[in-house]
Amino acid sequence: MEDYQDLMKAVDVAIARGGVDTTRLGVAGGSYGGFMTNWVVGHTRRFAAAETDRSIYDWYSWYGSSDAQGLTDYEFSGPPWDADSLYRVLSPMTYAKSIRTPLLIVHSEDDRRTPITDGEQLFVMLRKRGVPAEFVRYPRSYHGLSRTGPPWLLVDRLERIRTWFAHWLGSGETPPAAGTLR
Repeated sequence: MEDYQDLMKAVDVAIARGGVDTTRLGVAGGSYGGFMTNWVVGHTRRFAAAETDRSIYDWYSWYGSSDAQGLTDYEFSGPPWDADSLYRVLSPMTYAKSIRTPLLIVHSEDDRRTPITDGEQLFVMLRKRGVPAEFVRYPRSYHGLSRTGPPWLLVDRLERIRTWFAHWLGSGETPPAAGTLR
């Protein structure tokens, strides 16, 4: 995937400039960035920790539950039943058995763009395989949680991401417990 190659080249450039501790790299992203985070940790072990937000794990599952099928109808040249191999080869789920990176999964319960089922599937797979993972589901929130929503949810989300990376990248802080905020 060209996007992945471009991202890894950018990381290489940053490292080459100096001052980067390559043992403490983190990767994070939301929406398409969340999809790319899932892709990255399924293809490399160069990151010590990751956070994926409102992400896609399985394009089949996403297609059947999202409000935006037109995106893949165009990009993948049709629905899954017409482009089966493309949906499969571009699903992070296909490469998930390679994930070893500790992963924080953040999702909004009312997200219709990237429904929460993809985050749930990813979390279950990681935990069943013994990969360190936490899953945080936010009530009363939608796809735009990183930009809009109740202020206390926005603050909580940022604090959980901060403490996750602080823990896994070396500060020694304990990551927040998984669970549903109500």
